Amino acid sequence: MKGVIWISLAVAAVLLLAGSRLAETRSYLEFQRRAAGEAWSEVDIALDRRASLALRLVDAVRLASRQPRSGLSEITQASLAFGEVHSARGRMEAYARLDAALSAVLIGIAHDPEFLPVETLRRLRDELASAENLIAIKRRRYNDAVQKYNTSIELFPNNIAASLFGFARIDAYFQTEPAGRDLPQRKL
Repeated sequence: MKGVIWISLAVAAVLLLAGSRLAETRSYLEFQRRAAGEAWSEVDIALDRRASLALRLVDAVRLASRQPRSGLSEITQASLAFGEVHSARGRMEAYARLDAALSAVLIGIAHDPEFLPVETLRRLRDELASAENLIAIKRRRYNDAVQKYNTSIELFPNNIAASLFGFARIDAYFQTEPAGRDLPQRKL
């Protein structure tokens, strides 16, 4: 009879320890997932700022130009499309389209003597570069948080808790296109 009691107590202790460990792991994984979500929020705010600056650039180019400029409607359309998308993956894709349209216009006006004396365009270009630098920093933090979370849910014994509590991989890494990073640095 004493043996059964000791075995029951041992099983109860193991179950209590396992349950405690599962609860602790669930809390840790939730913290990691929340950190990735907060990092994405910071990226999203920076992306919104750059989209708004892109629209200001369109207005400034239209005001400063004596002739219609190509690429401005693409920036406007891409910026509006960016504002309509709410998922992380969709925002990343819309931002890539906006960035490509913006890069083409910036390259076009960088070599146009009509825009060299326009101080507003110079300031906007500097603000756009600053916004892109901020996005790069925030993007790196977000990707690091996603990588840490994904690694956490794949390691044993965390993977057991992850499957029990419904933690899934986040596959929305924020990649950049190499062409967007190689813009000429000539000042307006």
